[in-house]
Amino acid sequence: MPPVEKHAEEYKVLALFNSLSPNLKFSLELQVDDRLNYLDLTLVKNGTGFSYDIYRKPTATDAIIPRDSCHPYEHKMAAVRYFIDRINTYDLSTSSKQAEIDTVKHILRSHNRPYGILLLAT
Repeated sequence: MPPVEKHAEEYKVLALFNSLSPNLKFSLELQVDDRLNYLDLTLVKNGTGFSYDIYRKPTATDAIIPRDSCHPYEHKMAAVRYFIDRINTYDLSTSSKQAEIDTVKHILRSHNRPYGILLLAT
């Protein structure tokens, strides 16, 4: 984590937010190398503005409902639909989009799922 002195104002705001309620705990994410992780995106600052990548926490798992489970089909496909919607909705570069498609293919392959459905993500 960067030194507190360098980001004193940010840490003052964080302390204020955390003093509002004992039931809420806020954290502070600082940019590193012009990259900032926010929710499921990595915002990348470049010379002309911003570009985006998909962000997965280091603790994220690739678990999805197994194909042979007794769950309804809609439940089994929910994560896959989410992955496809995210690929199609976010303004990803061509390389970031392809990297995400490859990641989703890996997830599907590791769960013995066909990945032809990813044609919807092109």
